[in-house]
Amino acid sequence: AALPRAPAAGGPADPARPVIVPGEIEFRVRDTGVGIPPESLAKIFESFTQADSSTTRKYGGTGLGLAISRQLVESMGGKLQVTSEVGRGSEFSFTVVVVVLAGTAVKPMVATEDLRGRRALVIDDDETNLRVLRHLLTGWGVIPVEFTHPAKALEQVQAEGGRMFAFALLDGSMPELNGFETAERLAKLAPQLPVILLSSDKKPGDVERSRQVGLRGYAAKPVEKADLLRLIRQSIRPEVPGEVIGEAGNATQKLRILIAEDAKDNRVLLQMYLRNTKHDVTFVGNGQEALDGRAAGDCDLILMDMQMPVMDGLTATREIRAMEKARGLEPIPIIALTANASPSDIERSWEAGCNGHLTKPISKARLLHALEEYVDVESEDRSPAPQPAAAVREFRSMVQDLRPGYLTALRDHVQTARAKFEAGDLPGVGSIGHNVKGSAAVYGFAEVGNIFGELEQAGKAGDREQTERLLAEAEKSVAAIHE
Repeated sequence: AALPRAPAAGGPADPARPVIVPGEIEFRVRDTGVGIPPESLAKIFESFTQADSSTTRKYGGTGLGLAISRQLVESMGGKLQVTSEVGRGSEFSFTVVVVVLAGTAVKPMVATEDLRGRRALVIDDDETNLRVLRHLLTGWGVIPVEFTHPAKALEQVQAEGGRMFAFALLDGSMPELNGFETAERLAKLAPQLPVILLSSDKKPGDVERSRQVGLRGYAAKPVEKADLLRLIRQSIRPEVPGEVIGEAGNATQKLRILIAEDAKDNRVLLQMYLRNTKHDVTFVGNGQEALDGRAAGDCDLILMDMQMPVMDGLTATREIRAMEKARGLEPIPIIALTANASPSDIERSWEAGCNGHLTKPISKARLLHALEEYVDVESEDRSPAPQPAAAVREFRSMVQDLRPGYLTALRDHVQTARAKFEAGDLPGVGSIGHNVKGSAAVYGFAEVGNIFGELEQAGKAGDREQTERLLAEAEKSVAAIHE
């Protein structure tokens, strides 16, 4: 009702107010899944209903999503419909009523005249990835020449020397030749061709190897549209030969940070804290991989969790210090991450060779200030350590979107802990307790974190009776949160 309306027929238009005209947009979503029997189509939009109860057990989900979707569509004046064939899939469609500002031109978000008409060599064995890149490149005026097999692309380049291409985009993981191997061959066939590699499986040493094979750009998938555009533009600039462009589209990153952390929940949180900085972040899941990453020389600082499988953080830190001494390397800053804040734990991390210590749960401000303290760089965020009220606001703004996913993870942790308990693996239950203790408070579930902290101690002590009691308490608390 507050929207300005179109003038009456023949009436003058107010030039200061854009004309509003009604319109509709139709959406169709098609899948190739299990399909829905005809007798079940009428009830799938009901709350907490699925066509077959076994579907929930096999594929997960509550059945609530369709009910919410229907309410949203109807609130926008539309109707949600479905057609389906068992064994072939389903198609959901809906329309929504919209208003359109008539007589206004949409300005392009980014000027890409410098790329228009240029040809790009695109090599990726995945058709979906090719389709995404095709959409982005053609939107910028680039003409993509696509190959699903690196060998075929190399034949094309060999035939004409790569002169028809302004740059090349390579997938990192391909069955015949991986991205690095393809880049090496391209460098021999067409040394003038700028090559950018997009990898979905970033490993320690990748950036160093990128320099060795002469890549002009390297980014971990998924890469933001704006970052990919910057990568392309900087790769074809003649004034920056031989430089490797990082994920954020800059010629150099402020810090190459290696994070050794086996708990997925903590990884997600740390990644979120650092996502708006220019730091280049690589995750590994145990101390041995952290040692390998340091040996490859592909990091400026390590955040080291103390309790991990294969090799714990203390052992990994000692091994890194011994390796550095043997090779005559300058010691790299290592910051310990631990859920234990006792003086003895901190002392052990110092003795192992750590330069600093961060106790979980870790806030964004504490993490960024630690990076400034142990490495001579300026952080993107120089805000002082937050006061309690500010810390609450920071938590709400940063992790609110992650809480539903974390709640699902909490339920999985409880189920895994129960399975380990039934199998007699009390230390395994203790390890789960340790991981949840370090993350629950950050997501706003401090009470659950305390229960899992006690569960860690009971499990590691081999106290079966206490472990069973605490496990039941954890199950009850997590179920109450979900309800």
